[in-house]
Amino acid sequence: MLSARDPSPSDDSHAAVSAFTLAERLKLLAFGFLLAFFSSFGQTFFISLFNADFRAAFDLTHGGIGTVYSIATLASGLCMIKLGGQLDRMPLRRFVVGTLLGLALACLLTFSVQSVIMLGIALFLLRLCGQGLMVHAAITSMARHFERSRGKAIAFATMGNPAGEAVFPLTVVLVTAAVGWRTTWLLAALFLICVLLPFVLFLLHGGRAGSFQPRGGASFRLGPFVRQRAFLMMLPGLMASGFINTGVFFHQIHITEVKDWELAWFATCFVAFAIASVCATLVSGALIDRLTARRLMPFYLVPLALACLVISLGDAPWIALVYMLLAGLTAGSNTSVTTAMWAETYGTAQLGSIRAVAAALMVISTALAPGLLGLLIDLGIGVDTLLAGCSAYCVLGIVMYGLVFRQDLTVTRKG
Repeated sequence: MLSARDPSPSDDSHAAVSAFTLAERLKLLAFGFLLAFFSSFGQTFFISLFNADFRAAFDLTHGGIGTVYSIATLASGLCMIKLGGQLDRMPLRRFVVGTLLGLALACLLTFSVQSVIMLGIALFLLRLCGQGLMVHAAITSMARHFERSRGKAIAFATMGNPAGEAVFPLTVVLVTAAVGWRTTWLLAALFLICVLLPFVLFLLHGGRAGSFQPRGGASFRLGPFVRQRAFLMMLPGLMASGFINTGVFFHQIHITEVKDWELAWFATCFVAFAIASVCATLVSGALIDRLTARRLMPFYLVPLALACLVISLGDAPWIALVYMLLAGLTAGSNTSVTTAMWAETYGTAQLGSIRAVAAALMVISTALAPGLLGLLIDLGIGVDTLLAGCSAYCVLGIVMYGLVFRQDLTVTRKG
């Protein structure tokens, strides 16, 4: 089983944060939130809003666009392992500049896309830089530079994701209706270059976090890490939230058609998802600092298991709202709990590399969902059957977590 360890002096996290002024901490928190918020340009819920446009432009089926998306996302996940680890070896400021420029390039490619191959390249860069590296930089920075309040700091930055989910769906619908889908991506690229990049540099300017690099410690070895028995047992749970939410959001148009729901109603329910995510993020952050993340690991998937079960059992419009609320609880606690668990277990000197592996797993899980579910839909498998299977998969993840962290749960009960 995974055994907890105290961060060693080589981790540098305590020394770094203890020297920060209040202004530096506030700027670092703002930096983390904004990166998570604008990672929306590479998130599934954002990209999926253009599915109909992509399918119409290149004559693709549900399975076709899902396959292109899955291949692009899978490739980005594999690249995450190498590129995400660079956060342990280069200044944060340089890492973030490269990431934002890459995301802007991805938006420009999407604006000018003329073929399926070009679409695949654009999606690869969107997923790598948006969903992958931006979130990775935001969350890892919080875990590394805030020790005593690590859970709360991660939670604050993580709230950028549900905030984006609340703001962007309806915004995209309105902007696309006004200027067209291609121009929408052009505007996104211009915003990243002209507004977000200068502001992020301002937040990191003069702050020690922007130029901070871990010192000491053995180099990270991927093979032994991923071959640990406990790590392999955690795989189903680590991949569950990304796989299921990506599958549902990516195929939301098909799901709403089958359930006879208005797409506008389903898009509106993202607000409930965001609210639930924010609440779960805040609560989980406080609980992490009080109980430790290791003791919370077996519980954060329970709401998602219930969400999939509920949506598989009926077609009433209110079920969409219930699904979003329950799924949002898991989504909101997922990043905070798992990231803090890695820091509690391994310290922070190699946190960039370790979390890069975890982020790659999440990205790979989101790669598998659109293509796999799209092919199953093309084969005639019902939406309710697919979602019931997702609920069972969550239960498997919960059981595996319980086995891995049973010693921590025993300590909790005795305490």
